[in-house]
Amino acid sequence: MNSFLLMAAMMGAMGVAGLASLWKSRRAPAQAPPFALSPVSGRRLEVTPATPRVVVGGKTFFFEDEEQQRVFVLDPGRNK
Repeated sequence: MNSFLLMAAMMGAMGVAGLASLWKSRRAPAQAPPFALSPVSGRRLEVTPATPRVVVGGKTFFFEDEEQQRVFVLDPGRNK
């Protein structure tokens, strides 16, 4: 009987965790920071809706121009 209660408690906890992750995924995306560092040049740049960006491994990277974005996408490990 104790193992049944333990199993029920674990399944309940997993259900709550699943609902929490679902809630997080439905929230509005985080706003972009006002400034960022280009991973290619290292320069500080102002982030606007038109700023080139790419998401790698869940992290957003911002660039000065599309050429820097292209260089980064070709080899993201080199520029981190």
